[in-house]
Amino acid sequence: MRATFLAAAFLVAACGAEVPAPPDASATSSAAQEVRREKPTVKVMTRNLYLGADILPIAAATGPEEALLAANVMWATVQASRYPARAAAMAEEVAEHRPDVLALQEVTTWRLGPPLACLAGAPVTPSAAEPAIDFLPTLLRALQREGLHYEVAAQVTSMDAELCIGDPSDPASLRDLRYTDHDVILVRKGVHWRDPTLPPAQPLPGFVPAPVPPGPGDRNGALFAVALEDGTPATAAFTVGGSSEPVFSWRGWTAVEVERGGRWIRVFGTHVEDTLQALADAGLPPWLFQALQDAQLVAIVDAVYLDPATTLPTIVLGDFNAYVEPADPNPPTYAFLTGGPFPLDPALDGISPLRDAWAALRPGDWGFTWGFDEDLRGGRLSTRLDLVLATPELSPRAIERTGVRTRIRTGQHPSDHAGLVATFALP
Repeated sequence: MRATFLAAAFLVAACGAEVPAPPDASATSSAAQEVRREKPTVKVMTRNLYLGADILPIAAATGPEEALLAANVMWATVQASRYPARAAAMAEEVAEHRPDVLALQEVTTWRLGPPLACLAGAPVTPSAAEPAIDFLPTLLRALQREGLHYEVAAQVTSMDAELCIGDPSDPASLRDLRYTDHDVILVRKGVHWRDPTLPPAQPLPGFVPAPVPPGPGDRNGALFAVALEDGTPATAAFTVGGSSEPVFSWRGWTAVEVERGGRWIRVFGTHVEDTLQALADAGLPPWLFQALQDAQLVAIVDAVYLDPATTLPTIVLGDFNAYVEPADPNPPTYAFLTGGPFPLDPALDGISPLRDAWAALRPGDWGFTWGFDEDLRGGRLSTRLDLVLATPELSPRAIERTGVRTRIRTGQHPSDHAGLVATFALP
C-alpha cells in the first residue's frame, strides 16, 4: 500500500494551514472567567442505540445452514433485547439533559419479507418491507412522551442486508429478515438549525467513493469510500454462508449547523469501523479501515474549518471504536483524531484540529463507554469507544456519561454502550 495516497486528500483542506492552539488556561484572569460564564453554550449528546445482537457470527458462518442458524439466533436476541423499553429509558436520559443536538448510531430498522434470500441461498437485493422493529420512530415517540420534540436534521443509511430465518424443515416458516442501519442527528425543536455549509459532494483525492445511492430520508451525510485508488480496501466486506457475493459494512458521517446565542456551530456525527481480526490475520493493522475512515472525516472537517470563508466552531460526536483503556491509553486512531500522528502517512501528522472533551475535563478518569453483554444483562464497561471532540475555541464546561446504571424492568441495560453528554461555551 502506498503511504502517500492520503497526502493528496488533504491538500485542499490543510495545505499551508495551521491548526489553532488551545487557549492558555493559566493566562485566564478571574475577570475573564466571569465573562466566560456569561457566554452562550451548546449541549450535545451521542448515543449508540445498539442494534440488539452481535452480527459477527453471521459473517463467520461457512455454509448456508450455519448462516441460517446464526441469523435465527441473532433475531431471537434482537427481540429479547426489548428495544421499545430500552428506547423509553434512553428517552428519559435525553429528557434529563435536554441536549440541543443528539447524534445517534445503530439506528436500526428490522423488516420481514418473502423468503427470497432463503430461495437464492445467497444475499439478495434487500426488498423486505414488512415493519418489525423500527428504532427511530419508536425513540421519537418515547421522547414525545417525555414532553420533548426532536427533528431529524441529518441521516445516512449504511448497512442494508437481507438474510434468511426460520426452520429449514418447515418451508412455510422461512422468511427474509432485513437489517438496515442508519446514523442520525436530531435537533431539539426550538433550536435554530440549517443544512451544513459543506462543499458539493465529490470524491476525495485518492479514494474511490462508495457506489451506493442515498437511502430514503437520507440528507446531510455520506458514506465513507469503498477503497483507495491503488486498490486497498477502505470498507469491510464479508460473505454470508460461503456465498461469493460480498456484503459491505458501510460506515458514514452526518452533519448539521445549529445556532446558539447568535453564533453558529457545526456538528458532525459518525460511526467508524471497528478493529477487525480478519485484517490482523492478513498481516495488516486491525484498525486499517478505521484509520482510513478517520482520515476522510478529518479531511471533510478541515476543508471547511480551515477555510476563513466557511470556518465555524466544530464538534464531532460518535462511536469511533477508539478503545481508549489502561492497556493502550493512546491508540493510533485516537491519537490521530486528537491532533497526533497519523499511523499510515507521516505527512498527515497533527492535521486534526480536534480535542477530546473527556480528556480535557476528566484527566485520570477512563470514562469507559462500552462493555455490557450482548443480552444486556451483565458485563461491565471496560473501554472507551465513544468520543466528544471539538475544535479548540469551544471551551468544554461539563461532560458526563449516561445509561451507566440504568436498567429497564427486565434488568437489561438500555444499550451495550453508555452515552455521553457535553456542554461547551461558545467563543
